[in-house]
Amino acid sequence: MIATFKEISKLWHQFLESAEEGKEKKVPKRKQGSQKTDKQQQQQEQQQLTNSLAQMTTSSKRRKTTQEEELAQKKKEMSEKKKKKLEDEMADGLRKLLRPKATWRSDKQAESMRSIMALKADQTAINVLPTGAGKSILFMLPAVMEDTGTSIVVVPFVALMDDLVTRATDMGVDCIRY
Repeated sequence: MIATFKEISKLWHQFLESAEEGKEKKVPKRKQGSQKTDKQQQQQEQQQLTNSLAQMTTSSKRRKTTQEEELAQKKKEMSEKKKKKLEDEMADGLRKLLRPKATWRSDKQAESMRSIMALKADQTAINVLPTGAGKSILFMLPAVMEDTGTSIVVVPFVALMDDLVTRATDMGVDCIRY
């Protein structure tokens, strides 16, 4: 590969030097025959250089494009698999908390749960849902799912906290009041 680039470099230098000269040197008549063949050979080398550069660029671009497309396709497939797995885990957790045929109360509740599950360690989310829309499920569900860690819930009223702790323990969520 290095040898190929070395040859190409030489050809480029020859090409650029001949372009700088611009004018043909006067050659004695006895050398004119060999000059023509040198000129023809130089033109042939330049043509080969152009062809090989074009071929290298095209095949390199084609290979890179194919690799990028394959990588993008794999990422998309992995993302879809992760998304499907998360959806299945959320549905299983919902059924575990409520009942075997449980579903989301609303699209907004499901969307809120997806946003919570997509959070990274240093991110936060605020989900606003009306009364009775299933906000409590949003912090109880991760507690029954695998590999989700610990949820901390801050409740403004003692009576509400007691109610949430009772409901959570009745649903099988391991929780403590602090």
